[in-house]
Amino acid sequence: MSAIEGQFVTFKHISTRGVIQMVIEAPETSAPEVFAHLGYPRSGESLYVAVVRLCPPDERVVETHHKELEMNDTSPETLNALLTAKMEEL
Repeated sequence: MSAIEGQFVTFKHISTRGVIQMVIEAPETSAPEVFAHLGYPRSGESLYVAVVRLCPPDERVVETHHKELEMNDTSPETLNALLTAKMEEL
């Protein structure tokens, strides 16, 4: 499992397919990491992902196993810890 931080900026309704397309922006410098974790979309194949809403950077503190984890750093390890903690809440 991998976590990559981005910003949800807009969506597009595709009425003919009954879906929406969500646009998540990440800095272009993170492109190698994004594609290393997600791969590349291919025609006729689907890549399944999860989308989790994060707190704004200045509000990121999450409790995991009785230990506070500061979420001001956006390293993959920290984001994975946040994602894991949120999934445990579900």
